[in-house]
Amino acid sequence: MSTSKSCFVYMHIPKAGGLTVHSVLEKIYPRNKRFATKGMWHGNQDLLSTGEEDRRAIQCLHGHLSFGIHDRIMCEYPAYSAVFREPISRVKSAYYNILNDPTHFLYSNFKSYAKGISGIHETKIWKGLDNCQVRMLSNTLNLPYGEIGEVQFQQAKLVLEKHFKLIGTMPNIDMFIVRLCQYHNFPIPKYRILHRSGKASVTANYSDSDELIIADMNKWDVKIYRLALELEELQISKQLSELKELTAAYRKNTDWWWNIKSILSKRG
Repeated sequence: MSTSKSCFVYMHIPKAGGLTVHSVLEKIYPRNKRFATKGMWHGNQDLLSTGEEDRRAIQCLHGHLSFGIHDRIMCEYPAYSAVFREPISRVKSAYYNILNDPTHFLYSNFKSYAKGISGIHETKIWKGLDNCQVRMLSNTLNLPYGEIGEVQFQQAKLVLEKHFKLIGTMPNIDMFIVRLCQYHNFPIPKYRILHRSGKASVTANYSDSDELIIADMNKWDVKIYRLALELEELQISKQLSELKELTAAYRKNTDWWWNIKSILSKRG
């Protein structure tokens, strides 16, 4: 059977605004044409367990995933997209999130290490601490901890330059939403859905040694983030004035909506 089809793949970098993007994709694509996959570190088994006919019908695949997953939905012409985040802040946010999420597969391990990041680094249990963004782009999630290097970076660089039609960064998340809607010829939402969680029960403090470990284990992610910034600037340069105007209106509506919601919640 022919595999000649196109698809849109959103690579959700952990702790990089993905839930906001998901909320927009859910409006653009009907439920039977999109699939939100989970379990990246375990091979996205939810997608594999879906019947072949259903996988062939998928036009939009989104979630925590690595490059190459489009083959599983028999897609010959994938258009990848992602929002990238400065690696140091991303790791800190991810660590904090796991500490406060009992459903995460690493939660019990994290809770048991009193030494925090330093202790987790010693166990080599959290591959997400080791250049996660390069791992996802180069499809090397299972490479042993500490072994991401020049080869994987070059693979990631090639993939980013060749296959990513929409590249965004966290400082420009609102503009990315505008561009995402333009790409699909879809109306820009009146405001951004903000996924705000309640007050966390566990806080995370970082020692000087933690900071050094995070920086040392994300040197290649720093390089790929810099490249993402450059490519994002190149992608938006031809319509920068229009994008700035649309983004400003979108952000203004978002601020207005959440201010109103905050006032109403205090009254209620």
